[in-house]
Amino acid sequence: MNVENAFGIIDYCMFAGVLVISSGIGFYFSYIGNKSPEEFLMGNRTLKTLPVAMSLLTSYVSAITLLGYSGEVYGNELQIGSIILGGPSALIFASYFVLSVLYPLKLTSINEVCT
Repeated sequence: MNVENAFGIIDYCMFAGVLVISSGIGFYFSYIGNKSPEEFLMGNRTLKTLPVAMSLLTSYVSAITLLGYSGEVYGNELQIGSIILGGPSALIFASYFVLSVLYPLKLTSINEVCT
């Protein structure tokens, strides 16, 4: 095992600190800050466009995606370009047609459509 790449005591302390702070924020907003699951999960449906868009963007473009694109281009050349063409057209379709049907239903998850 290469000792130079191992975590040290400072690394473990920083990692634990980030987990404790994140957990503290989560517990505060789940127990003290909000009263209902609707408020906690959906922001009481009062969020503006920018926070929702940034949340969707960060969940769509992950680090795995960024790392995987280079391997995909190396392995299959530029066939990944179909995603560049298909992604925006799927977003436009979903925002005008699917969202206009699902938003008035006040659903928390797409799984509620089937029940």
